[in-house]
Amino acid sequence: MATYDFVSDDKPAKRIAVDMIRMVNAINDTHLANSEVSRTIDVTCVTCHRGVSRPYPIEFILSNTIEEEGADAAIKEYKALRQSYYASHAYDFSERTLARFGSGLMNSDHPEDGIAIHRLNTDLHPESPVAWQGLASGYEAIGDTVRAISYYGQALILDPDNDRVVRSLKKLKQ
Repeated sequence: MATYDFVSDDKPAKRIAVDMIRMVNAINDTHLANSEVSRTIDVTCVTCHRGVSRPYPIEFILSNTIEEEGADAAIKEYKALRQSYYASHAYDFSERTLARFGSGLMNSDHPEDGIAIHRLNTDLHPESPVAWQGLASGYEAIGDTVRAISYYGQALILDPDNDRVVRSLKKLKQ
């Protein structure tokens, strides 16, 4: 029967896995063991990976896809990941994540990508004033006042006490 020296295995994925196991052990055995916080749970692979081999945040994945293939491809990828991983805690599919990501794209050289992400957000979360506010601010940023007013209006219907939306609408209607 053959025996394997797993630590000396030269596969890059194996070296990464061994390093990660050492890191998890160090966190549990050194950092948590010596902390003032009671250790009621150990860090495990799932703590970071959440069921995916590469635990990148959804924004990182979408950003790379937009850069390489465009917003339409990123939206398709988002929908596919959401279909596969929704409710698994592998990724944050909340409207706030999409709103932050879309707003970040609005500050880039391609604001139309930000608007596309905000549109996706309103399609997936039509009951979210945050989603509508993001879409409105996207259109406001590119100077489309008519759409901005319309979408701020939708956000205000969903959250009538939103002072920020009220101020934005007032400014646009002057």
